Amino acid sequence: MSVALGCTVAGLAHAGPRAEASWERFTFTVIDLDLNDGIEAGYSFTGETSTFNEVFHRLPSGELMPGVHETRIWDATPASPVTGGVAAAAVSADGGLGIGAANARSAISFGAHGAADSVTSRWLNLQLQANTRLEISLDASIRLEDDGSLLNQDRRLDAYVHLDFYGADGVTDYSDHLSGELYRLHSVLADSRRLSLTFESGSQGLAGSLSVAALASGMVNPLPVPEPATYALLAGGLGLLGWRARRRKAV
Repeated sequence: MSVALGCTVAGLAHAGPRAEASWERFTFTVIDLDLNDGIEAGYSFTGETSTFNEVFHRLPSGELMPGVHETRIWDATPASPVTGGVAAAAVSADGGLGIGAANARSAISFGAHGAADSVTSRWLNLQLQANTRLEISLDASIRLEDDGSLLNQDRRLDAYVHLDFYGADGVTDYSDHLSGELYRLHSVLADSRRLSLTFESGSQGLAGSLSVAALASGMVNPLPVPEPATYALLAGGLGLLGWRARRRKAV
């Protein structure tokens, strides 16, 4: 695992706040735990893959409105890579899934205030033969960066990669994940780690669902503008302090 957190950023490749989550080398290994039971170790995967991107932007009135969004669903058959993306009001979100889900990426970036989410995921129904061990792993990485180009803004950036298995019995659950959050200007958070799950089917076999997802999300909001009454109150307070200082000096 490697982690990097910096508070001074020079020459970032992308202007404005940006979040990215990805995985590579999604692999699995099936092991026969009993070579003499007459049962050949085996598995079956059925499911679907998807990329979902959504961007929100603020209208001049300040109202947060859903922008264009795009959802695509594919079957689990390894084919050509799939991608999806959308942009609105200088905010963009995009994602892509590689052949057979061996790799995937989700990313968002901000050139103005707004909100965005990008999720790339794969869901699989899993069936394991009896006396079988399944080992699943992938290389996960996240990167959050903010070059401070959007000044006086309230912001939040998030990224995660999740690898989860949920048994059909409602008891057998396994999970591994990599995640991070960033709130500071002029900073970078980068992390990477190999995620892995290992579980055995037992003498009766095992059924359940496996999911892997990469999410990048964030929101960049303008700080609230003080009302005129707030300025009047501040001026009155400063005036009172000045009067008290002059009175003390006169005494």
